Amino acid sequence: MRLHEFLFGQEGAILIGAEHLTSQGMRPGFAEALRAATTLDADWTRRFDRALSLFHERVARLHARSSDYWFAPPLPNIVVVSEPSRVRPHTTIFPGASWLVYEDDFVSGPGGEFGAFMFLHQERIAREGRLGASVVKNMAYWLMRTPAERAAFLTAAERSGRPDARAFVALGRALSWVEELGHVDVHAVEAAAGESYGLLETAGLIVPDSRKADLGALLDVFREVEAEVGRAYFAEHAVGASEERSAELCAWLREAAPPLLLTSDDGQVLWDAARPESVAALRSLLGKLTAGSAASLREDWQVVAERTTQVYAAIREPERLADVFAVLDQEEGGTYIHRERKQMAYCLKQPGFEPCREPAPPYHRLLLAARTLHEWGHVLEEAGLVGIPESARDAFARGREQIVDCLGAILREAQSEVKQLAEHEAGALGLLPYSERNFAEGLTERLLERMPDFLANLVVARFASPAEMEAYVRVNVRKLDRESEGPFSLLLGLVYSYQYLRFSCVADRRAYFEQLTCCEVEFVQSGFLSADRLEALLAAVAAVCDAYAMDEGAFFGAATST
Repeated sequence: MRLHEFLFGQEGAILIGAEHLTSQGMRPGFAEALRAATTLDADWTRRFDRALSLFHERVARLHARSSDYWFAPPLPNIVVVSEPSRVRPHTTIFPGASWLVYEDDFVSGPGGEFGAFMFLHQERIAREGRLGASVVKNMAYWLMRTPAERAAFLTAAERSGRPDARAFVALGRALSWVEELGHVDVHAVEAAAGESYGLLETAGLIVPDSRKADLGALLDVFREVEAEVGRAYFAEHAVGASEERSAELCAWLREAAPPLLLTSDDGQVLWDAARPESVAALRSLLGKLTAGSAASLREDWQVVAERTTQVYAAIREPERLADVFAVLDQEEGGTYIHRERKQMAYCLKQPGFEPCREPAPPYHRLLLAARTLHEWGHVLEEAGLVGIPESARDAFARGREQIVDCLGAILREAQSEVKQLAEHEAGALGLLPYSERNFAEGLTERLLERMPDFLANLVVARFASPAEMEAYVRVNVRKLDRESEGPFSLLLGLVYSYQYLRFSCVADRRAYFEQLTCCEVEFVQSGFLSADRLEALLAAVAAVCDAYAMDEGAFFGAATST
């Protein structure tokens, strides 16, 4: 696969891969390829580069001054929407690993102020998951900006063609009073006589009582605009919807009978390939469809069916799968294996979009194919078609012991505060009584509990197209939630995710990993562990993963992916 085909092959959007970015903008060779493959010109790429450079420089400075409230600036995949009507506002293509911006964000003025804040806004939304918290936590950014920079942002916001531009115009106008705010780390507040102040602890923001209502009103505008653009988007995609489209889609199902189930978001089976003529329940839920939504649904169902057929056709003894379905975990929603029906199910409410109301977003269908194969991978793993060959058991055992030894060395060499974090995390995980060896053993076992997913990934890699595999890797190598896990669990989660990159076309996998996760910044530069120990841990986990393999004798033919 030529990687550029993957980056530029989606309708309505392009992908600027993290591997093609530096803190100063796009790598020159990629910028040239981008201009050759799209309608974007040199002025646009210069504005983009300027915005990314400003974002990186400013957020790095904020992180240096206020690491409790600010993060090391990542360089993720950046999805640039060229046709706003094709992509629902606030969609996340690769959650935790991508930003979504608009082509128009880099044509509104030469200074880069608007684009720089769009990057920050996307990163904060990805971290917080809540719009209100994101807006509040970003206010400290504006405390570090000059009046001219704030004015340039407002001017660009007023010219913006983004669907949600009204919210950013409101933000730009609110900057007229931003200097009245303070921040515990980056901006001392100049107290006005007789004024009372409150601290928003989660943001470190100091707000005078006289501005609390204004800040609340600003948050209300963002919430209103978020709802408005959603309604407008779905209204646009409802034009031309009819019962006739639903009837045509159901007629296709009756005739083609693709091997899958269709379910509602509460798990009800609406249509079953075993009874293709029974379409009443599905027809009722589909209601009216547009031509675009009907075509998108059909393509989704064809992908699921084709991947299922592909897996069964490759297995020499498909009857080996019959008894394993009952022991599988069934997580309803999206695309999943239905235990009782022993079949792949497609839910009519997919993660991140509503297929009955809108066409699929960019990269969805590649991810759908990979997800389907991943779910079948769990079936194959339970059936013993993928696992640790007898010849690799000693290597697996050595790799496991290397992980334990490496974690033990990290604990022995750790600073006192890191040792305290380890004891606290051990208590939270129930790995007691605490000792360095016991904690290292327990963490290793928790890591190995994730290996069924890696085994399923071997199945994806065998059957997926290179583009499907690439999309799957990019959605799985990402920053992790620091607040939901202790630091050692977070570290192992990142190291485990690095193993996905063995399936990628990215040339410099280590650089890509660091840009997405900031692992070295968070763990090595912070003094949590040494660079040598990180390298040893990566190698030990890789050795464990290397021990797993497909049982080639159970399959016809060879892998289709690279």
